[in-house]
Amino acid sequence: MISFVKGPIAEMTGDCVVIECGNVGYEIFIPLSVFEKLPGVGREVKLYTYFQVREDAMCLYGFLSRQDLKMFKQLISVNGIGPKGALGILSAMDPDDLKRSGDIWRCKGYFQGAWRRCENCSENYSGFKR
Repeated sequence: MISFVKGPIAEMTGDCVVIECGNVGYEIFIPLSVFEKLPGVGREVKLYTYFQVREDAMCLYGFLSRQDLKMFKQLISVNGIGPKGALGILSAMDPDDLKRSGDIWRCKGYFQGAWRRCENCSENYSGFKR
C-alpha cells in the first residue's frame, strides 16, 4: 500500500496530477477540489493516497488530508459507488459539507448518477454517520 506521495508536481490535468518521487512519476487521480488547491507545476506537494488494484489496472487516488481520504473510503464502501464516482461526489461537494448533510443521504435520488441500485437507502448509507 502507498500511504502518501510527496514531491514536486511534474504535470497537471483536470482529473490527475503527476508527482515526481525518487525519479519516478506517479499519476494520481484527484477530485476537482484538490486540483484547485494544488500549488502548481514544479512546486512540492504531499498527497495521501488510496491504491486500487484491479486485474486490468493499478490506480492511485490522492487527497490533501487524511480526513478527505477517509471520506473517499467511506464513499467507495457504499454498494454501487466506485472510485471514479466517489471522486465526482467529492468534486461537487466539500467533504465537511458532505459530513454535515447526513440527512440528505437518506434521499433516494440525491446522487442518482453515482449509483443505480438504491432500494433500501437507510442500509446503503449506514456508513455516513455524523
